[in-house]
Amino acid sequence: MSGKKDPNIFLKIVLPLLVLGGIAYAVFNPNLFNSLKLPSAIKDIAITSTTLPKDMLSWAELEKQKRYTDLDEALKNPSEVRILDLSGQHIKHFPEDIALFTNLQILDLQNNRLQEIPNAIQNLNKLQYLFLRKNQIIKISPRIGNLIYLKQLDLSSNQLVSLFQEVGAIVDLQELNITDNKIIRLPDELVKLKHLKILRTANNALSELPKSITQLDSLETFDISRNNSLELRPSFELIGKMKSLRRLEMKNMGIVHVPSSISHLKNIRTLNLQGNKFTEAEKKDLKKILPNVDVDF
Repeated sequence: MSGKKDPNIFLKIVLPLLVLGGIAYAVFNPNLFNSLKLPSAIKDIAITSTTLPKDMLSWAELEKQKRYTDLDEALKNPSEVRILDLSGQHIKHFPEDIALFTNLQILDLQNNRLQEIPNAIQNLNKLQYLFLRKNQIIKISPRIGNLIYLKQLDLSSNQLVSLFQEVGAIVDLQELNITDNKIIRLPDELVKLKHLKILRTANNALSELPKSITQLDSLETFDISRNNSLELRPSFELIGKMKSLRRLEMKNMGIVHVPSSISHLKNIRTLNLQGNKFTEAEKKDLKKILPNVDVDF
C-alpha cells in the first residue's frame, strides 16, 4: 500500500502550491497594474470599448503597460509612456512636461494641490482616463474638450463652481464624477454625451436639473445626493423620464415624499434614499410602486 499513489495528491498538494504561487506573483510583481483602481465605468457595468485609433490600447492591453510614478524617469522616453501616476506628490502646478507624453492614455493626478488645468492638456489627445480627484481645482481650460477619446473623468473633491460647456465635446465619455464641488448648474451640453453611463453630482449646489438631462439615453447610474438646494418636484418629473436608469441615489436630500412618477423608470433596480425622513406609511407605498426595486432607506 505504501507504494500506491494517492489519487487526491493533486488536490492536497499540487493545487495549493499553484494557488500560493499565483498569490505570491500578484503581490511581488511590481509591473502589475493593481495599484490603479479599475474604472467603475468598466468594472461595474461592463462598458464595451468603442473602436480605438492606431496606437491606442484597450483596458486589457493597458493593464500590461508600465506605470510610471516618477516624472523624470518618464521623460527619458516620453513617447513610450502610456500610464503616468503622479498621485499624492504635493504638486501645485500642472507639470508642463506632461504635454510631451503624446501617447499617454491614463493620467492620475489625484490627491495633489492643483488649482488649474491649463491649455497644455489638449496635447494629450489619446488620453482615455483622467483622474483629478482631491485637488483644489477652480479652473479648467476649455481645451479639455479636445480629449475626444476620454472615457472616464474624475473631478470630484475640488473647488469648481461651474462645469465647462466643452464637456459636450468629449463624445466618448462614459463616466463623469463631479462629486464634492460647488457647482450650481449642469450645462445643457451634457446631452451630447451619448455614451455617458455614470454621472455623479453629489454634494454640490445644484438648484435644478436641465430639461435636456432626459435625453441622456445611455445613463444608467445617477447620483444627485446631498444637493440640498435642488427643487425636488420638477427634478422627480425629469428623472421619471430617464428610461435607462438602473441606479438612482438621492441620499440626504430632505425628501419626505416620492411622487408616483418614479414608477416610470422601468429599468430601475436600485434606489438609495438613505438620510431622508420617510414615515413607515410612505415606505410601504414606495415599495408598492416599485415592487422589484432594491430601495434603501
